[in-house]
Amino acid sequence: MELLSYFLSVFGLFILAKGFKPTLEFINKTTEKELVKFFGLIAILITLIFYVYVMFNFLKK
Repeated sequence: MELLSYFLSVFGLFILAKGFKPTLEFINKTTEKELVKFFGLIAILITLIFYVYVMFNFLKK
């Protein structure tokens, strides 16, 4: 679980630095396979949910 949170936080920083749409376009340009594009979108959504979850946990404490 800790490894997943490290990955999501680093990927989240990448998303925050470039933005949501450019990140999705980067994933779409680097591969031609539809399955990888789908998992890229899922990874972005999971990362955003992770950031919101961590933010609310931090604010509750």
